[in-house]
Amino acid sequence: MDNVIENRRWYLIAPGVWVALGIIALVVSTIISGLPVAVDTGAGDLQTIQAAGLTVLITAIVVPALVWWLFRDSPKALRYSASTIAVMAHNLIVPLGFYALMGMLAEWQADTLFFVAILVLIGLSVQDIVTALSRIQENASTHKREPYDAAIGRSILESLNPTLATRLCAVLVLVALLLVGGPTILPLAATLLVGILCETYSAIFVVTLLLTL
Repeated sequence: MDNVIENRRWYLIAPGVWVALGIIALVVSTIISGLPVAVDTGAGDLQTIQAAGLTVLITAIVVPALVWWLFRDSPKALRYSASTIAVMAHNLIVPLGFYALMGMLAEWQADTLFFVAILVLIGLSVQDIVTALSRIQENASTHKREPYDAAIGRSILESLNPTLATRLCAVLVLVALLLVGGPTILPLAATLLVGILCETYSAIFVVTLLLTL
C-alpha cells in the first residue's frame, strides 16, 4: 500500500480525466440546448423537478459543512472538509456529464427519476466518505507513532474489501436492470451505475489520497 501512497498522483489522474470529460459534456450541452442537462418538463410536475434540483444543490453544500462538524476535533478537520468538497464535486460532475452526453446522443431528458438518482448517489457518497475519514481518524489516533501516510494506507486496506463487496452487489442489480428493465428505466439504471462506479473509486482512492497531498 506504500506504493499507492507514493504513486498517488497516478491514481488521481483517472478522476481528473473523468471530471474534465464531464465538464466538456456539460458545456457542449449548454451550448446546444441552453441547459447543462435537458429537462423533460412534460414528464412530471416542473415544480417537483425544480424542488429536486434545489435539494441536490443544498445537499452538496451542507455535506462538506457536516463533515467538518463531525471531525472538528481532529487536527486536520479543514483538510477533511476540503477533500470532501473535491470528492463531492467529482461524484456529481461525472454522472451529470454522462447524462448530458446521453442527452446529446440519445435525447435523454432529466426528469424526477434523474434527480432521485443524483440524490441516491449523494447519499452513497456521504456514507463512503464519512466511513473512510472515520477509519483514517481512528487509525491516526490509534497508531500515533506512525506517519500520517501510513495511517491512510492502513485505512485503504481496511476499507477495500467491504466497500467493493457492497458495491458489487449494487452493480449486479443495476446491470440486470439495464438488460431487462426496458427503455423507461434505462436512464435511471445507467446513471446510477456510472455514479456508483465513480463514487466507489473515489471513496477508496480519491478522498484518502487527497489527504496526503
